Parts: sequence; structure tokens; C-alpha cells
Amino acid sequence: KKLSLTTQEIKSPITIHSCSQIVINILKEKNKDFIFTIGNKKQEKISFTLTDTSLYFDRKQSGIVDFQPEFANINVIPIDRTITQISLFLDKTSVEAFFNEGEVVMTEIFFPTEPFQFIEFLYTDAVKNVTITPINSIYDAKDKK
Repeated sequence: KKLSLTTQEIKSPITIHSCSQIVINILKEKNKDFIFTIGNKKQEKISFTLTDTSLYFDRKQSGIVDFQPEFANINVIPIDRTITQISLFLDKTSVEAFFNEGEVVMTEIFFPTEPFQFIEFLYTDAVKNVTITPINSIYDAKDKK
């Protein structure tokens, strides 16, 4: 079921389906140092941080990370624009992130030991609104055949 929340309605953390489309609209005047985390009860998580000049994706605590030293890292993308919308397509082991309707795009993989179950905003007053829509996993459809 689709969930739409405004700033006043957000009570972090928000429960999500492990496969979801998440659209976050950010208040332009409060988008500096905007941080949110997607995680599970085992404290495995991925985090996004937005600053004036960069987007950071942290997967250091995302689950299984010890198979390659460089995997447990923080990826950084320099930006030269104000980000006011983030659209995420979250699956069990990956996220596709579109910033400002595709002006900036990021794809990341991760390997949690159990599905991610919530999204949490560090500063909810920066969120204009958020819409969370569960989507079907390609793996679930394949397993049912």
C-alpha cells in the first residue's frame, strides 16, 4: 500500500517494504546536510548524506562487507546544483537513486543479512513530503514460476 507523508506526519523511523520506490521532496532552504538511513533490526544500514557540494553513500555497515577491502566504503559524487528531490528504487541488494528527476544518478549494491525494513531521517523538518510505494521484486516473481 502506498504511503504519503508530509513533514508534520513523519515519525522516524518509517517502516518500508524491502523492495520499494521512495520519493523524497526536500525543502530547498533546508537541504544542506540532509541525512537519511535505510536499515534493519540488526543495525545493518545504508546512509545518504547531501551537502552543498557532494552526495555521500555509506555502505560500511550494510551487512556482508568483508569480501573486498574497498567495498565497505563511502562513495562520493560531487554536485553543482541544489537537490530538492530524491527518487529511490530499493531492491533487496541494490538501490537506484535519481536526484532532481535524473540530473544526478547513482547505483549502489549492498548485501544485508536480512531485508531492510525502515527509513529514518536525521532531520525530518527538511522533508517536504515522502511517498513510499512497495514494488514487486524480480526475484519473487521468478520464484513463483
